[in-house]
Amino acid sequence: MRAVAFCKRLIKVNHREVGNLIRSETSFGMAYMTEDIMAGTLKLSPSDILTVEGEGGERYGWVDYVDLTYMGSASAKGSKKTWTYRGTDIYEKPAENYPAADLQPGDSLSFKAGSIEGFEEGPYQIAVTSNGNRTRLWVKVNGQMAGSIVRTRGSGFEKSDFTCNVMNHTLFVRKDDVITLEAPGNPEEGPWGWIETVQLIPAPEGSGSIKTEYRYDGEDFYQASLYSPAADLQPGTSITVPVSNDPDFAEGVYRLSILSNGTREQFSVLVNGKPVGVIGRKATDYSDTDYSQDYLDAPLALKPEDILTITGQEGDFYGWVNYILLERES
Repeated sequence: MRAVAFCKRLIKVNHREVGNLIRSETSFGMAYMTEDIMAGTLKLSPSDILTVEGEGGERYGWVDYVDLTYMGSASAKGSKKTWTYRGTDIYEKPAENYPAADLQPGDSLSFKAGSIEGFEEGPYQIAVTSNGNRTRLWVKVNGQMAGSIVRTRGSGFEKSDFTCNVMNHTLFVRKDDVITLEAPGNPEEGPWGWIETVQLIPAPEGSGSIKTEYRYDGEDFYQASLYSPAADLQPGTSITVPVSNDPDFAEGVYRLSILSNGTREQFSVLVNGKPVGVIGRKATDYSDTDYSQDYLDAPLALKPEDILTITGQEGDFYGWVNYILLERES
């Protein structure tokens, strides 16, 4: 929740007081907005009415929005909280007239997950609240490429232009892990954007249903292409995919295929670091009409703890990977 100039707000559910939210008093400009989080959690149902009540007396302020972060079902075991890192705390250049980081093109910001006291290691998704005409952010963990965060649209630089976008790839994050966000482009040509917050959100739980296929989008696991919803896989580098990134993944025998384009003629495939075969393809161009879906010859017996590694061909071979598909054998 964000507000200005209140020192205390009462929180009510169905007109009954359930807690309060405390903030430091500030002035009324947009630069003075603060995001303050209630210490406890609330158990809510769709029919509940949530009330935020301002403190009485000569105290005034604006409320920009009220945010509810899903913490999992009340019966879920091992549910964790969402951890929030403010852009202004993890980057040296603040945006003008707004509490956000003005992340420059070609630059990066980094933070240690355990920089917040009490951080709990576990599986998380990374969410970034940002604005601007930037549509991609690369994500690294301890200096290694881990995926991309893709904005659904470019926008302006007003507070109303902020969007929250989540990297679908689940990461197991430890206290000492350093998470880095890199912005594409250059200072002369852009693109540009501000980052208000970076959040680590507990990984979603599975539905318990076994699917006939499991799809892993390339841009979620590697550096996204600036021109297509795909991973821009460089020669000799790899996309690493824990199959359990889909929490419903079930042990079984699967056919592995890759939808890709470009001049690349083959991919090497490894399971848990051990080679299991090569996917061959006919070289094409780079447009959306040049994609081909190519299969590994032999099926794979996979378990939820297995990790797939897809490595691009060495040399002067390039291409985009749209997705990696596992089709369950009947």
